[in-house]
Amino acid sequence: MRFSAKLKRSETKIRLPHPVRTLATAIIRRLKTYCLQIGAIPTVLFAYALIWTPTVLEYRILRRDPQPKTGVRAPARIESARNLHVSIIHNNETERLAHLVPHIAAMCENLGPDWHVTRSEFFHQPTVKAHTFTKTYIRIVMHGLLNRRWAVHRRMPEDVCSLATIAAHGIRVVREWRRASAIEMIVTAKHVAAWHAFLNSEGDYLIVMESDAVFLDSSQQRMQQCLASIPPPDRILYVDLAGGLGKQDLRVDRIIEREYNGFTYFEAPCTNTACVYLVSQAAVRSFCATLHHFPYFRWFGIDSMINAIMMDHVKREQSILCMHANPPIFKHGSFTGEYDAWKRVS
Repeated sequence: MRFSAKLKRSETKIRLPHPVRTLATAIIRRLKTYCLQIGAIPTVLFAYALIWTPTVLEYRILRRDPQPKTGVRAPARIESARNLHVSIIHNNETERLAHLVPHIAAMCENLGPDWHVTRSEFFHQPTVKAHTFTKTYIRIVMHGLLNRRWAVHRRMPEDVCSLATIAAHGIRVVREWRRASAIEMIVTAKHVAAWHAFLNSEGDYLIVMESDAVFLDSSQQRMQQCLASIPPPDRILYVDLAGGLGKQDLRVDRIIEREYNGFTYFEAPCTNTACVYLVSQAAVRSFCATLHHFPYFRWFGIDSMINAIMMDHVKREQSILCMHANPPIFKHGSFTGEYDAWKRVS
């Protein structure tokens, strides 16, 4: 199924009821003026308090519909087979799709009668318009503050950056990051749209695959082995399939539980990159519920957003079975040189 998910500007923003939105707009305008007056470091301190105070940003009114409807439905569920949905995230890159689409079709066909497979594509997007200086700086600060929590989550307290370092880094890179910041939010919105469409499809498992994924000779066989032993869909499951960053760069050695049967299992859930990953129905439902609880998570890049969601699950003592294919089942083309990174081509 070739499905076009048109992403409007509103889908990359926090949506609030009209009266609340009007008030929030007025407050944000005042805050922008105030932040410009007080300087970078106090702004970071203020953002820290704002972002991580749940009583400020947990808009309960957004949770009225825990399963947002997108108007996309897959064929009727086949009870005798398990249901797999494959979503491709791309920007109509002809060369990449010429490799990806036939390999995905072959992989789905080789799964046999035990699996009912549907596919969708998410490629429409608004015109890329560079973010403003203020919006880009706020996003950089948000990522810096998230990375402080991420360092603690990885049991690497020595990686925690000071607030002054975050502020100085933001000022240093903000101008060159404005366009990349806009692209990053568009990519995140496409992933979230894929999650919502999957919830409406009544599928058991979802594979999200970005256009820079590259099939290896062993990819189809290893995917069959992975799916043959997969846990039930009512368990929160996240499987990273394409890697990208090495262990030295990812710095997750202290949260590894064990290596078994071609996968690395983690005590504390984490992602690598979001090039290719598999999630269960329970995981997608829980991730979307978290996004309703913390709508500003959408301002993160997709891999950072998934990490933020996982850290929230840990905070609430909600178990996630997290596995990374080792070695990766697919190659991340932007990291291995097959393709240019999305920040340069989107």
